[in-house]
Amino acid sequence: MNVVAKQAMATLLLAVVAFAGNMISLPLFFGVHFIFGSVAVMLAVNLLGLRSAVCVALVGGAYTWVLWGHPYAMLTLTLEAFAVSLLYRRGVKNLVLADLAFWLVMGPVALIPLYTMVIGMDGSSSSMIALKQALNGVFNALIAGLMVKLLVWRFQSGAINWLPPKIRLQELLFDALLCLTLTAGMIPIIINNQNNIINNEQRLADELKLVVEEAVERLNQQSDRSLDSQKGALLPSLSQSASGVAILNLNGTPTVQVGDLHSVLPGDIRSRASADNLSIWLPKSGDNLVNRWKAGFYQYLLPIADWPNVSALLVERPAAPLIENIEGERNQSFIMLSGIAFVSILATFLLSRILIQPLTRLDKASRYLPEKIRYQVSVALPQSRVAEYAVMSSSLQDMSYALSYNFLELENARANLKQEVQDRTRELASTSDLLSNILAASTEVAIIATDMRGVITLFNTGAERLLGYHPAEVVDEHSPAFFHVPDEVKERSQALSDQFNRTITGFETFVTIPMLEGAETREWHYVNKQGQPIPVTLTVTAIYDDNQVITGFLGIAQDITERKRHEQMKNEFISTVSHELRTPLTSVSGALSLVLGGRLGDIPDKAQKILNTAHRNSERLALLINDLLDIEKIAAGQLYFDMQVQPIDPILEQCLDENKAYGAERHVDIVLNSKTADAEVRVDKQRLKQILANLLSNAIKFSPDGATVTVETKLEKDQIIVSVIDQGCGISEDFHPKIFQKFAQADSTNTRQKGGTGLGLAITRELVEKMKGTIGFKSTQEKGSCFYFQLPLHETVKTKPIDQDEPTDSNVGDKPTINSSYNILVVEDDPTWPAC
Repeated sequence: MNVVAKQAMATLLLAVVAFAGNMISLPLFFGVHFIFGSVAVMLAVNLLGLRSAVCVALVGGAYTWVLWGHPYAMLTLTLEAFAVSLLYRRGVKNLVLADLAFWLVMGPVALIPLYTMVIGMDGSSSSMIALKQALNGVFNALIAGLMVKLLVWRFQSGAINWLPPKIRLQELLFDALLCLTLTAGMIPIIINNQNNIINNEQRLADELKLVVEEAVERLNQQSDRSLDSQKGALLPSLSQSASGVAILNLNGTPTVQVGDLHSVLPGDIRSRASADNLSIWLPKSGDNLVNRWKAGFYQYLLPIADWPNVSALLVERPAAPLIENIEGERNQSFIMLSGIAFVSILATFLLSRILIQPLTRLDKASRYLPEKIRYQVSVALPQSRVAEYAVMSSSLQDMSYALSYNFLELENARANLKQEVQDRTRELASTSDLLSNILAASTEVAIIATDMRGVITLFNTGAERLLGYHPAEVVDEHSPAFFHVPDEVKERSQALSDQFNRTITGFETFVTIPMLEGAETREWHYVNKQGQPIPVTLTVTAIYDDNQVITGFLGIAQDITERKRHEQMKNEFISTVSHELRTPLTSVSGALSLVLGGRLGDIPDKAQKILNTAHRNSERLALLINDLLDIEKIAAGQLYFDMQVQPIDPILEQCLDENKAYGAERHVDIVLNSKTADAEVRVDKQRLKQILANLLSNAIKFSPDGATVTVETKLEKDQIIVSVIDQGCGISEDFHPKIFQKFAQADSTNTRQKGGTGLGLAITRELVEKMKGTIGFKSTQEKGSCFYFQLPLHETVKTKPIDQDEPTDSNVGDKPTINSSYNILVVEDDPTWPAC
């Protein structure tokens, strides 16, 4: 609905309200009633404008034409709407004052002459009607103003364009004070006037009652009840200001009458509540109510019960004298009320202006306060004798001083900030240039940055050299997945999906771990522009802003082709050396075992010592070769694991038994402290014994004589923890990060006191992880070390009992028979080696 349609609908609604408002009347004095149609007219003036206000006035005034039979009131209401609209639009923003100005001019100039000359009223009645209409109009303007302010207060939120945006304080004070003063002044006057009417009618009723009672007494004194005698008894009542007296039969019809009796004429009889048995007869005519009352007759009816065929005695008196008396009192009260209204309007206007004037002066003085503060101009705010205004002025004065001082400091700070920004800008430019130079100089490292969607935003010189693409070909065009081998990405995607139990694909494959942990380093294969695969180590890190929100990702890749080639050469060398050494070493070790076993006869003591040393060294060399082969198999993924579900305690006991000899040789006791009875794990038994043997040999090797090595087990949630605790010298802090590296030894000098290859713990970690476990350690120098590993606990399930006579993986070779003989099969391609 457009604006014109909305205004038309609002005008129509207010017109209906105006018509209905003129149908409602509020009696104030005798013959004086307030009607409320002009409330809607004043609302139209305030909210809709001149045209709408005139239309509403015409519709609302139409009822007065119907009510009084002439259009003059409608014309007056329309003229009032027109004049008040003009005044309101020209700056008189107070509806009461605008309406009062209209009546002060139009009342004496137009309305009183109109009622006197055209309608034929006397001057007094015309003046009273004009005064009544003026007071009614002002009162309705006050109601309309209060209604608009209530609407603004309740509903205006800045979005209703047909309501004023704010309430002016002076208007609010004026309307509120005027409402209070008019209410306080009008009510006593209205009540007093009503009481005067009641008292006058009561006095009239008493007089008429006395006349009737005297007439009844005269009738009772006559013995003759003839018609003439009854008339004779009633005639003296006419000299007592009664206009007519009659005896009524049982049907209420006069049977005996003297004087004029109006009860039998057409008219309207109204009973009066001010006195019992009192009523008034009014003629039926189109004249106004006051004139009808003046032409009416008061009636007093006295019931008579002891006369046959007689119901009551009726006496009448003209109402004009009493009405004129009531009118006189009414006019005095109405003039007093009008005076009170005028004085109230003047007083409230002056009082509201006085109350608002300090605020107006304060507003005028503070209107340019920001500019004065900005340019350091002294501010002098007006003072007031009203305490609240004085406090407000003082507060604003203090605030202006504080703001002026703060503004001066702010200007100084801004000047300093400007210089600092320039300095920081130069520093940032220098840093940016330095970073750009660093990125450009990083020709051996590929640096690729992306946004959150995975689109490449940075492609440095190293990436260009490694992959063969120009930055313009990939920046804002591709994702880093463009350089990866699809099968590798698919395999990693499936692994992450299984790990996190949700589907992970595409660019998310590279950034899932960095988003959780901050960074991830893995080996991948890039494919360059020529389609050649390049092995790289890729570190992906998340990029954060100042609010610690991820804004992108940074990938740093380094070509490891040469490293891979060296590792392959190393592995091939180790494999070749291990296999080439193992064959002759087996021959040498076997020969030494045969010689030391006495198969070739007695050996001299000096030779025995040399042979023992050679045998020990051959065993150490065999251990080194075995470790090298294990490392090679682990790296190649060729180490076989026979995983079985079995209790862990028997394995620990066997391992302790097998290592007690080495402990006894070093004068070290081995103790098992198990808290995992009947706990089962899924492991390769031999590999688990190898893990424990490595940990125990290290603990025994680094324990002092007479010390104790403790093996402890305990359950924690769904894990079993096995700890090997020694009382040795401990591990230095700087060696902690290298403890599980290959060939790592705390004492790697040629003069170290403890032997070893430096492969045992590296092999141990690989074996534990292959069996789904983890390994760690705690160590304090000079107090000992604790190496522990965790394995998943297997929940025991009931199965079919195993036949003890049937060999299985878990019972073959675990407990060899005592005193049994062994056959040794030697497989050798060296023809110089003798057969056994």
